[in-house]
Amino acid sequence: MPESQPAMNPTPDGAATNTAATVDSGGATRPAAETEAGASQEQAKTFTQAELDSIVKARLKEDRTAREKQAKRAEMDELDRTKAELAESKTELYRYRARDQFLVAARDAKLPDPETLYELFGSKLQFDDKGELDNLKAVIEEAKSKTSKLMRGAGGNNSIDASARGSGVTVGDQMNMLIRHKAGRV
Repeated sequence: MPESQPAMNPTPDGAATNTAATVDSGGATRPAAETEAGASQEQAKTFTQAELDSIVKARLKEDRTAREKQAKRAEMDELDRTKAELAESKTELYRYRARDQFLVAARDAKLPDPETLYELFGSKLQFDDKGELDNLKAVIEEAKSKTSKLMRGAGGNNSIDASARGSGVTVGDQMNMLIRHKAGRV
């Protein structure tokens, strides 16, 4: 059975290190460094400078690639956000244009209270690919038709309310009252 014996060996800087020797069954003494050399080579691998350089370069390249991908994703996210904001702005612009065009067309058609009519019929307006109104004339015609029905009232006459004449109530006020009544808000 091998036995280990501690020995103190001086190092070049003057410090002493503890080394052990192994005695085998034949009585021969071998330094512990020789017997443990195989075991320690398996446990700790030493690298040359070239190997270390290649490992560092590979890790740096991986890190740089990861950062570039992350930057691209962030840039694309910002691009997508910008595109969404642009689309939203265009839609808002189309709505303002549609409102203006509807109000002008309603006034030209001598419809009462174009603002209220836009609130009622504005959601029916449709746009083409260029943002132009497709169905403005059809919506104005529908507004005319519905307005004339409202203005006739339930009695079927052509005036809004004959009793309102001379009372200071405007046609717009009467129309608003009729709209509210039809909508069930009175």
